[in-house]
Amino acid sequence: MGFTPLPSFVGGLLLSYSTSTLLATQGRILGCSGVSHATVAGLLLPESPTNDRKQAWKWATTAGLVVGGMVLRVVRPQLETWIGASIFDAPIAIQQLGWVRILAAGFLVGAGTKLANGCTSGHMLIGLARKSKRSLVAVLTFFTSALLTSTVLFPSPLLSLYSAASKLPFPLPDTYDAAPPIVALLILVAPVLSSLPSVSYSLPLPAHLKPVVQSFFLGLTFTIGLALAGMTRPTKVLSFFFLPGLAPAPAPAWDPSLAMVALGGLVPNFFVWNKVLARWKRPIENDKWECPPVATGRIDAKLVLGSAMFGIGWGLMGICPGPMLALLGAGPAIAGSAFFAFASAYAFGGLVARPF
Repeated sequence: MGFTPLPSFVGGLLLSYSTSTLLATQGRILGCSGVSHATVAGLLLPESPTNDRKQAWKWATTAGLVVGGMVLRVVRPQLETWIGASIFDAPIAIQQLGWVRILAAGFLVGAGTKLANGCTSGHMLIGLARKSKRSLVAVLTFFTSALLTSTVLFPSPLLSLYSAASKLPFPLPDTYDAAPPIVALLILVAPVLSSLPSVSYSLPLPAHLKPVVQSFFLGLTFTIGLALAGMTRPTKVLSFFFLPGLAPAPAPAWDPSLAMVALGGLVPNFFVWNKVLARWKRPIENDKWECPPVATGRIDAKLVLGSAMFGIGWGLMGICPGPMLALLGAGPAIAGSAFFAFASAYAFGGLVARPF
């Protein structure tokens, strides 16, 4: 798979920028599972609070994550050349896992993140930065569950996946439309600039639409960060769990790139929240903080069970909610039917866990 320290670190910085900017500007948490579950509920359940105009930012963030996948499809050849690695796995590699495992993974990730009220973005990037004990328990639980699942309990299909992936050519020129280098660069930079409060809130739009526009561009920026980080490649994510001495032979080499993602994503967020935002009475463009107070978060069985379920699902396939939305946007030619099955099971799992 290959260790990509610099691209992964830069990807982490973009994840930090996206989450910290939404928090600083709107006082809201960019949690990929939260916005995606809210969007599914809004589509299928008319009485869902997501259909309130004040919740439109969730729809916009989800749309930004999906559109980000479309953007990645266009800039893929240039981006892969710049970072020296693929940003997507080939569909046939993922289908090696089998439909039962794919559907089970989707359901567990969907139900687990709903029960735990968060995933890697909300609990790790924001929760840990805010020194939330609840998020600390969630992160330790889902990382441990993912590690044990992928390397101890069910490693055999993953080894087949790596075997299939290693035989595929790089890049895959027949699956995307190329853009000139300068155009690709402008496409990648535009969402970051457009999401700045000084830009998105200066647009000649009704006041209630300005946070919606910013949320969309932050979701799009977040997707670009995921691609640079390697998190849109399940094989790269799973290779982080193949720790030396723990993974069965003939496991692929351990890839510590996700550690660089955490470094670029979590450390800046920790500084921004504890040294800057914690002293503010309210965010820049909202009259109150809309994130739950850290002190009121309870550590209960629901949190632990949900985090464990999410971790098992993550360890089965290497996909969490943010990359799932990006891959849906990239389309079946890139993601394959496996991800659409995963996404359907994810949505179903979230709806099943919703009443609890």
